[in-house]
Amino acid sequence: MTTGDRDELDRLMSVLESDDEECWPLYEEVGRIVVSHLLARDPKTMSGIVDAWAASLRTHGELADTWPDSPQYGQVQSAAADADAALFSLIREAVLPRAQ
Repeated sequence: MTTGDRDELDRLMSVLESDDEECWPLYEEVGRIVVSHLLARDPKTMSGIVDAWAASLRTHGELADTWPDSPQYGQVQSAAADADAALFSLIREAVLPRAQ
């Protein structure tokens, strides 16, 4: 690896750590690889992730449609956070399974 290669790798790692928009192509590629793997080896888990993702989208849509001063806003906001937590948990378990 040349010094230029090392510098570029260090720059990309820094960009990843800062969650810069420049990272999206890399995120998409990693995501495609993970999804392909799960579809081939664990379709039940992938189906659960898809269901959780759809639930997250629904609750965030409901949150976007709820006025912040609405009496239901806190409840809808909590439901959206819960849906995200469920989705993230499923992804985490699929990608980073606990040591057995």
